[in-house]
Amino acid sequence: MRMTSCVLLGLALFFCMESNLWAGNHVSVLRTKRIFSRPILPRAFVEQTQTVATPRVALFNGKNLDGWTTVGGGKNIKAWDVVDGTLHRKSGGGDIVTEKEYGNFILEFEWKISPKGNSGLKYKFAKHGNDWIGCEFQVLDDAQNGDGKTPSHRTGSLYDIIASPAENNVRPVGEYNQSKIIVNGARIQHWLNGKLLVDVVVGSSQWNAEFNASKFKEHQDFGKIAEGKILLQDHGNEVWFKNITIRELKTVSAKKHGLRLFR
Repeated sequence: MRMTSCVLLGLALFFCMESNLWAGNHVSVLRTKRIFSRPILPRAFVEQTQTVATPRVALFNGKNLDGWTTVGGGKNIKAWDVVDGTLHRKSGGGDIVTEKEYGNFILEFEWKISPKGNSGLKYKFAKHGNDWIGCEFQVLDDAQNGDGKTPSHRTGSLYDIIASPAENNVRPVGEYNQSKIIVNGARIQHWLNGKLLVDVVVGSSQWNAEFNASKFKEHQDFGKIAEGKILLQDHGNEVWFKNITIRELKTVSAKKHGLRLFR
């Protein structure tokens, strides 16, 4: 009887320990070049996965507007031309968007703005009700355009929602800036010339507070859609974009692809 009790007690302790292991949280680590999840569980208990960036793809080939359309899907693009490998908004005619939609990605691009100019790059761009809207990396002449007085409208901001800091690392008008947008699930980051300006999780308390005070508050799905197009904005001013590239983020089986998570 005493031996049976000891065996039962040992089994109970084992299952308690196993239950605690399975209850372990997952730690997500965000890196500039690679994003991965590391489960706090023994190797035998889980199929390990890793989020990896696919090879870099150019969204703009530097020669023509292949891969881009008007918002309505047309190919008759009047506002933009290609000069010396640069995509230039030359005159009125409207925004342009990628033909393809994107979900999780690392998007990098270079841009410069004209004096007093206003523009932007939008992502997760889609139709919400009767409106076409999307998250926006603001591009602006902060010093000379009146929009620069509103913190959430400064260069690098997630427009009208999350403000970039006053010291946002932007270069003088007429010089090219290097920008990066990382979208990984609900997490969004904006980078400018190597400096992190915005780091927010869609649906967090910070997001909800700022979103509900924004012009987009009537569109509750804003920022939450899985995929959307990428847009270059015609805001009535000259702007130049070049070296627009994207690496999509995919979740794969670490075992299947021979990846190592535990180091």
